[in-house]
Amino acid sequence: MNRYALVAIAFFLPLLVVGRTAPAAKEGFVKVNGTELYYHVIGEGAPILVLHGGPGLNHTYFLPQMEGLAKHCKLIFFDQRATGRSSMDVDTGSVNLANAVEDIEGMRKAFDLGEMNLLGHSTGGLLAMEYAIKHPDHLRSLILVTTTAASSELRMKAFYNMQERTTREDSIGQEEMQQSEGFKKREPAAMSKFFRYLFGSNFYDHKFADSLTLQFDTNYARSAKLSRGLNRDLNHYDIHDSLKNITCPTLIVETDYDRNLPESMDKIHAHIANSKIALIKHSGHFPFIEAPAEFFKIVTDFVEHPSTK
Repeated sequence: MNRYALVAIAFFLPLLVVGRTAPAAKEGFVKVNGTELYYHVIGEGAPILVLHGGPGLNHTYFLPQMEGLAKHCKLIFFDQRATGRSSMDVDTGSVNLANAVEDIEGMRKAFDLGEMNLLGHSTGGLLAMEYAIKHPDHLRSLILVTTTAASSELRMKAFYNMQERTTREDSIGQEEMQQSEGFKKREPAAMSKFFRYLFGSNFYDHKFADSLTLQFDTNYARSAKLSRGLNRDLNHYDIHDSLKNITCPTLIVETDYDRNLPESMDKIHAHIANSKIALIKHSGHFPFIEAPAEFFKIVTDFVEHPSTK
């Protein structure tokens, strides 16, 4: 697997187009843990702090696809440290796993969430687990959506599984984009096209790849460079034994065609005592695209009544 693909795979988390008027949004910036983070809030109801994937992407790939969930819950998105519209005026050494966890804590305090509902998708799920290990008393519930594995070994197996599923057409498209001047300059349009080819194999039904909403900012190259420290943290880790510290009700949303292997989800479930798995069939890494109604109901029901019974 080429190095661009390995970096890119760790970066993503996508979406479904919902045909209706978008809910009113609130947005702004908050100073958290020595930096300034951009936030975007939609919906009413029980609040959920939502963690996007990465390192290197931002919250926008969730929108407008997650508006279906905002019909029932208040969704608080934010661009993680040195991503999206959040400040790039940070030291490279500050973009690491420890600060990612404390930034989540800073957002909890900024929005006065008390014991909060925390949802993480893909690599955002790994950050959510890290947060829950360190701050178990600050969570009402934890929702892990096709989460990155709890060890770097299983994480790499997911990447190789994704590569093996890649079609010849998508593989050729990736290679052509990598040779383009736009890709070399990390131009938004080129990056969007590259990621579309890259994530085609993440779908049970490949036609849904066209539903991906891929938005990149002109500061993407800067953001990617700043995220190298966090990428290094993700190269060697195993938090399975520490998962026993998580005490809140935990929902693990798994699909039957995720790039993450079933053993990854089973090990997380086995190590979090108060957890359960919800399996969505005929869906890949992005159930909010391929099975939105089922996904939104599973999450809404759990947030309303957090229970693993």
